[in-house]
Amino acid sequence: MITSDGGRPGPSRLFLWVLKALYPREFWTANGCEILRFLQLQRRETRFQGWSGGILYHLEVGKDAFLVALRLRMTGEESAPRGSDPKPDPGGGAKPSMIDILAQDLRLAVRSLQRRAGFAVVVVGTLGLGIGATTAIFTVVNGVLLAPLPFEEPGKLVIIHETAPELGSVLAVSYPNYLDWQGEASSFESMFAFRRSEMNLTGKVDPIRLSALAVSASMFDVLGVLPFVGRGFLANEDLSGGPRAVVLSFGLWESQFGADPGLLGQNLTLDGLSYTVVGVMPESFSFPTPGQGFDLYVPIGCSEESWLEDRGSRMGVAVIGRLGQGVVIERARADLDALGARLEAAYPDSNTGLRALIRPLRGYVVRTVDGLLWAILFCVVFVLLIACTNVANLLLADAASRRREIGVMAALGASRGRIVRFLLTESVFLWLIGAGVGVGLAGAGTGMLTRWLTGEVPRIENVELSAPVLIFALGVTLATGVIFAVLPAVLAARSDPQNSIMEGGRTETGSHGQRIRRRLVVAEITLAQALLVVACLALQSLFLLTRVDLGFETENVLTLRVSLPQSRYPEAGDQSRFYLGLRDQAAAMPGVVSASIVGPLPLGNATWRNGYSVEGEEAPTAWQRQLTDVFAISADYHETMRIPLLRGRLFEDSDGRDSVRVAIVDAAFADRHWPDTDPIGKRIAWGPPGPDADWFRVVGVVGSVKHQVPGSETAVQMYFPFEHDDGTRFLAVRTEIPSERLVEPLRKAVLDLDPLQPISAVRTMDDYFTDTFSSNRIMGLLLGAFAGLAVLLASVGIYGVVSRSVTERTREVGVRMALGASRARVLGSVVRQGLAWTMMGLIWGSTLALMVAAFLEAELYGVKPLEPLGLVSASACLALISVLASYFPARKASKVEPMGALRAD
Repeated sequence: MITSDGGRPGPSRLFLWVLKALYPREFWTANGCEILRFLQLQRRETRFQGWSGGILYHLEVGKDAFLVALRLRMTGEESAPRGSDPKPDPGGGAKPSMIDILAQDLRLAVRSLQRRAGFAVVVVGTLGLGIGATTAIFTVVNGVLLAPLPFEEPGKLVIIHETAPELGSVLAVSYPNYLDWQGEASSFESMFAFRRSEMNLTGKVDPIRLSALAVSASMFDVLGVLPFVGRGFLANEDLSGGPRAVVLSFGLWESQFGADPGLLGQNLTLDGLSYTVVGVMPESFSFPTPGQGFDLYVPIGCSEESWLEDRGSRMGVAVIGRLGQGVVIERARADLDALGARLEAAYPDSNTGLRALIRPLRGYVVRTVDGLLWAILFCVVFVLLIACTNVANLLLADAASRRREIGVMAALGASRGRIVRFLLTESVFLWLIGAGVGVGLAGAGTGMLTRWLTGEVPRIENVELSAPVLIFALGVTLATGVIFAVLPAVLAARSDPQNSIMEGGRTETGSHGQRIRRRLVVAEITLAQALLVVACLALQSLFLLTRVDLGFETENVLTLRVSLPQSRYPEAGDQSRFYLGLRDQAAAMPGVVSASIVGPLPLGNATWRNGYSVEGEEAPTAWQRQLTDVFAISADYHETMRIPLLRGRLFEDSDGRDSVRVAIVDAAFADRHWPDTDPIGKRIAWGPPGPDADWFRVVGVVGSVKHQVPGSETAVQMYFPFEHDDGTRFLAVRTEIPSERLVEPLRKAVLDLDPLQPISAVRTMDDYFTDTFSSNRIMGLLLGAFAGLAVLLASVGIYGVVSRSVTERTREVGVRMALGASRARVLGSVVRQGLAWTMMGLIWGSTLALMVAAFLEAELYGVKPLEPLGLVSASACLALISVLASYFPARKASKVEPMGALRAD
């Protein structure tokens, strides 16, 4: 009778007797020894579960043995089906189907993983982190960049601006030019013009400033949308002098009017004029432009302002068009180019050198973040690869520890393909569980990203876990599962069955797998080094952006916007008197150092850019090839912003509407036109020179200011007294007390001057400055987080491989120490081994990092791909982590007693 040997825990004698009785005599004679060894191995795995584990073990094995023995006696098969390939029935019975085989493999995999719960948790957790991070970022990329715009046939929508090719500048569209395009461009089904604006809603308890969009009546047809209730604009409402109509956003209708359907047909007072509510847009509607949505929509053509008829005026107008059936964008571009040439010949004073710039609408909407999001997705794939490499290492180590079990399967007749299929089933099952965990983490991460990126990334409201995202997660899971699980399964199946079952098989079978695991660790370090270098560069770029010299001081400056409607301030000077009164009241408040008026605001979203002429440089078209950023300011503005005066004088209150026109230019303007002469007293004009030009005399030169995103090109700058032109203005107040304490006093000062006038955009200049590098902040923080995760996973990988190597070399360490090797020498040997892998990974990773950084160079400010700080910092970090990850296994190895190591199994 076969019994347990060596004192090892095995099946009971009664159980072995029952087992022997169940199987056919010939089968037990041929395979009894191998079965016993396999049962001993399984029983040893359950010995820590106490008496309950022993009972469960006997019940499970007994059930399987009874079923197998019954089939053997009925069919006469001579090989054990347990762990082996099913063979054809000699009597012509049907072979098990592939589904049956896979189901059997899955049952075996589940039972095996239940016995190795700790290993399964580590694998699932690692995969969950990698798949979750990748899926969360892909969810954002899909919702923002890949999902089509929510309009009818969105691929046919384009946006059109005007451009001056010689300047390389994108310009707003002349409204008369738009009317010509609309009537003559045959490549388009239809088009509409739009312009951002703001309007005061009065008649309520407190006046409210609302964001508005002036649009052509054809907007609804072009976009293919209908109001939720009511209708769109009629053609006669889009004409000067026509009925004034307004369509509300769903949010405004709900928040301010309680979603009252009876509001249709009622009148609202906007900018002092009466508008009839004709419709409400759907809740899901979002106008396809970057930035926040709009509260209401009004017809663009009903305004009585002069710029509607002035072909030379470009008051922030852009055009969206729908291409005709079968028309490609190249044909539409050629059509508009030909039309532009005809307009240039007909109107040389305003159209010389101008052409239409046509771009796909979806690309325009996401143009500020497309490169950033693709770059982040590209980098987070590195995290996924590191996680998968870690899991592959775990699978290799697990396969090495299970070689006796695999050897018994092979000895019982299982083919190499059968073993590989079983191990792959087990691995893919783990990957699928990891994918489930990853999708759960992705859902939570997507919610966090959506809240964080609201207001920073266009179309972020479209981000959700949709079918394409789940298909992506499943595809990533299956692809990485098969790729990273095949190698461990093949290596495990290649082991020699007899040698695997023998006691001495440990060293021979583990060496090749150990070499593979070392290479995988090098791959992990390579990817982690690349990601860490890029993260260091991004964070360094973010740091440089926060330290950029803007040419003025943003600290302790509070700003607010006041837009006076022309209908309530129709006379020349009315607006000027209001703004001067507000400035004087603000300057007199306790805690205010100085106050001034400006429009537009530096670092704000809006710019005022004009072509200009310089006296003495009177080439007929020169003014169209040179642009200046224009600022309308009051006296004290440069003191408020702390912009240095370099030459001449600043504005005074006497430089008003009735005085001689004067201007201040920045240093770049003066260097361009008067490099060798004194600019004071020189004259410049907007538009072309001539007897009708309005000339401004230069009275001062100030320092140049960065009033756009740092790193972008800034035009030369010109300042003139704000009294010479009406428009929206900002109040800028430099304080010596916390700015929030001044908000209510300033609001009250505005209402004292005009009880129907609201304020808006109450922000500090520091807020505006922070907004200028929001995309860099997003990239730096996300890459930093992913780099930290990558370093953590790589550290675990180094520790795991070094620890496993120490375990497999226990006898070798014992021999070396028995021959006189000191503990310090053993410690140093193990640490040097980990550092050698790390140095190889750092070399490859630095090369990969340079390629990735070159791809991201456009997103970085002030740093280059070869920046030594990033390379040195990342290398030092990973080298330190490698030493720490190697030290603890090395310490364990150095404490091994020689005799104990030599006796180790």
